Amino acid sequence: MTEEINLRKTLRRNLRKAYQGWYLWHCLVKKYRLQNTAVVLMPSENRDYNYYALLYLDQMLEKKGFKSAILLTHDDAVVKSASLFSAKIEAVQPFSREQAEKLMQFYSMFEFDVRFLVASLEEPAGRNSTGLIGKKGTTAEEIFAIGVYGLLPLKKEKPPQYSGNNPAILSFLKINQGGQL
Repeated sequence: MTEEINLRKTLRRNLRKAYQGWYLWHCLVKKYRLQNTAVVLMPSENRDYNYYALLYLDQMLEKKGFKSAILLTHDDAVVKSASLFSAKIEAVQPFSREQAEKLMQFYSMFEFDVRFLVASLEEPAGRNSTGLIGKKGTTAEEIFAIGVYGLLPLKKEKPPQYSGNNPAILSFLKINQGGQL
């Protein structure tokens, strides 16, 4: 009996989150008047995923026929670094982890819009691409670019050049420019 009650509570909570995600999505569509714009959700502060999301953004936009992108993130380094990677970024919207979870709960129900992408190998729930890293020499970069953005054939991108001294940007770029993953 208690299992059934817990299941019902979980179901109600998830449906409530999905509805709130639906509402968030429609607020974004209205705010940005989305037409030919991709919306990339960066749900975590995983620097590798966020870095690859930015590094391969222009390739993805071109392949999928989008003119620009809006980034949803709570990673301050992404907010500060995004313009180094692409001139096609329309906006970088600060987005809380809680909001990200709601939007992903809605997305977990069905692919509600082709303009929406989740920049993660582990989220939403059920996505688990990290187990592929290292298989036959496959890198996280390749899995991200091919699996999340659908970039085949993959053309390796070079990291952006940065000559400033902002510690957040330097830290964000150093992790990946040094090849440490």
